[in-house]
Amino acid sequence: MATASSPAAFVQQDYHHDEDDEFQDDDDLDDEFDGDDDQQEPSDGADEARLQSVLRRLTADEVPIRVHDVQIRGCCRTRRAAVEAAVKADVETQGEFVESLANEVRAAKFVNIDDVVAFVNWLDEELSFLVDERAVLKHFDWPESKTDALREAAFEYQDLLKLEYKVSSFTDDSKLPCEEALKKMYSLLEKVEQSVYAVLRTRDMAISRYREYGIPVDWLSDSGVVGKIKLASVQLAKKYMKRVATELDALQGNDKEPNREFLLLQGVRFAFRVHQFAGGFDEESMKAFEELRSKMSTQTSAPQISDA
Repeated sequence: MATASSPAAFVQQDYHHDEDDEFQDDDDLDDEFDGDDDQQEPSDGADEARLQSVLRRLTADEVPIRVHDVQIRGCCRTRRAAVEAAVKADVETQGEFVESLANEVRAAKFVNIDDVVAFVNWLDEELSFLVDERAVLKHFDWPESKTDALREAAFEYQDLLKLEYKVSSFTDDSKLPCEEALKKMYSLLEKVEQSVYAVLRTRDMAISRYREYGIPVDWLSDSGVVGKIKLASVQLAKKYMKRVATELDALQGNDKEPNREFLLLQGVRFAFRVHQFAGGFDEESMKAFEELRSKMSTQTSAPQISDA
C-alpha cells in the first residue's frame, strides 16, 4: 500500500474528488507512478479501457449539441420545404391571376404622380395574396422593370411629400431655450438639403427611366414637390431669423456683447445657406433679414459680418 509521501498517494489525494470511477483505479495509478522499474507495463486491455473512458468523457457533452443542431437543421429543412410547396401551389393555381396583374401593369397609364401612388398601393395589396411574391413571379412573364420603376417613383414622391409637410408645418416653440430651438431648425435644414440634393444628383437619370414607362415626372422639377420643399425652407429661415432677433432683444449689457455677435453670425450664416439652397428669398423672408441686419448696424463688428 502506498504511503502518504509516495507518488501514488499524492495522485490519489489530488484526484480524490473526481467522480469518474474509471479514473480512480488505484492499482493503475500505483503502477504508473511507482518508482520500481521492475513493475510490468499495463496490459493492452487496460489501455483500451482507459482510451474508451476518455472518449466517453470528451463526447458526452457534444451529443446534446449535435442532437440540437440536427433538430435545427431538420426544422429549417421542414420550413423550407413547406415554403417551396406553397410557392409551387401558387404557381400552379394562381397563374391566371398573376397574368391578369401583369397585363394591368403593362397597360397602366398615368396622368399624374398621385395616380402612380394609387396604382402601386393597389398592386401591392393584390400581390400580398401570394405566399412569396418574388419566388412566384419569377415563374411568369412579369414586367419586373416597370413594376420596380413604379414603386421607386411612388415611394420617393411620398418621402418628399412627408419632408415638405414636416418643414412647412414646423413651429418654433417659444418655450424652448434659444440654443435648442436653433439646433432643431438647423438639423431640419440639414435633412432637407441631404434629401433634395440626393434627388437632384439622380434626377436626370430618374426622369429618363420614368418616361420610358410613362411615369409622370413633373413632381421632380423645381416647380413640383422639390420646389415646394425649397419654398418651405425659406419659411424655416424666416422663423430662424425671427428667433435670433427675439433673443438679441433679450440680451442687454456689455457683458452680453459676445453672445449677441455670435447670434448675429449664426442668423446671417443660416439665412445665406437657405438663400443659396432655395435660390432666393420671398418678401417676408427678406423683411426678416432686413430686421436682422438693422440689429447688426448697432454692433461694432457689423461691417465684418456684413462682408461675410
